[in-house]
Amino acid sequence: MRDEIMGAQEEAHRLHQLRAGAVSQLSRLRYAEEELEQVRGALKKAEKDMMAYWSVPEALQLWLQLTHEVEVQYYNIKKHSAELQLNIAKEEVGDN
Repeated sequence: MRDEIMGAQEEAHRLHQLRAGAVSQLSRLRYAEEELEQVRGALKKAEKDMMAYWSVPEALQLWLQLTHEVEVQYYNIKKHSAELQLNIAKEEVGDN
C-alpha cells in the first residue's frame, strides 16, 4: 500500500513540475487536472485499504447493535414517562 501511495505521490510531483514549467495556461490546467486525479486516486485507494484493515469484528458489531437497541428502548420508556408526567401536570393546572 505504501509503495502505491509513494508511486502516486511521485507521479503527482512529476505532474506538478510539468505544470510549473508549462508555458500556456491551458497546459498548466491540464497538468493540474492530471495531478488532482492522481491525488484523488491515491486517497481513494488509501481509504479503501484502511476500511479493509479497520473493519469491526463481528462480535463487537453485535454487542454495539444490542447496546443501541437497549438504549433506544430505555430512551422511549423515559420519554413516555416524561410525557405522562407532563399530561398530569397540564391536567392539574387546567383543573385549578
